[in-house]
Amino acid sequence: MAPSNENASLECRGMHKNGSTFPVELFYSNFDHDSEHIIICNAHDMTEHKKAKEILTEALQSAEEANNSKSIFLSSMSHELRTPLNAIIGYSEILLEEAQDKNDEATSSDLKKIRNSGKHLLSLINNVLDLSKIEAGKMDIDNQEFLVGQVIEDVMFTTRPLIEKNNNKFTLNFNDTDLTLFADFTKVKQALINLIGNAAKFTENGNITLNISLEKVSHKPSIRFDVVDTGIGIAEEDIGKLFKEFSQANAQVMTKYGGTGLGLIISRKFCQMMGGDITVKSELEKGSIFTMTLPLQTPPSSDYS
Repeated sequence: MAPSNENASLECRGMHKNGSTFPVELFYSNFDHDSEHIIICNAHDMTEHKKAKEILTEALQSAEEANNSKSIFLSSMSHELRTPLNAIIGYSEILLEEAQDKNDEATSSDLKKIRNSGKHLLSLINNVLDLSKIEAGKMDIDNQEFLVGQVIEDVMFTTRPLIEKNNNKFTLNFNDTDLTLFADFTKVKQALINLIGNAAKFTENGNITLNISLEKVSHKPSIRFDVVDTGIGIAEEDIGKLFKEFSQANAQVMTKYGGTGLGLIISRKFCQMMGGDITVKSELEKGSIFTMTLPLQTPPSSDYS
């Protein structure tokens, strides 16, 4: 007779000689062999396993609470910092106009440094605030229908000075002027500005191309934005660090070019909140391709990580 094996396990309670109980996991095999029915049973004391699981659960809960507290703290501090910083930027611009009217070049130069540094700091604070809101689950999506051409026009107006600053040439490949997208206009715009801005920052005397096309992702009609540059590229071992909070892909590169990398992380999270994603392909010294995909119709509620 051919052997017929059956394996199973169950959890129950064992009892010590003193009457106290403890968790036990039973493993048993039930099979026929040489016309005999055989059952083999092994018992495993689960006491230490249970304790370790409880410790791990408590540690995970503590970590989640600490992370949430961190997000709330960052959000609160960011609000507190933005108010006086906006005042500093505003007053510097007023004083700058007065200095320019008086043709006071020395004072104008100093005030421009104050204004630009203030705007840079405000941008960093806004990034931290956005990230803390996302982590705390307080970032809202405001979906609306809009022409893709309109968001591209706004993006190009903002990024053109960045592209020209490093003597780069820009090419747009997009022909469907009637194409509409149902998503968060502001977040789509912010993500594209970040991708093109990064391409402009890390490319000198090169080419930056924005290709826009339609495709299906998970059987859903989607729009694809490919931002292609001929810049410095990213080493293969550094690509995995791009989307990690407060982690620099390459410290030397970031020191030379500036930035925190938070903009890219936030942009990806925005896309994931709208049911899409951002991916990257790159080769060192040859350039990069950042691809942003979004469904043409953002679902009412999207899971994101």
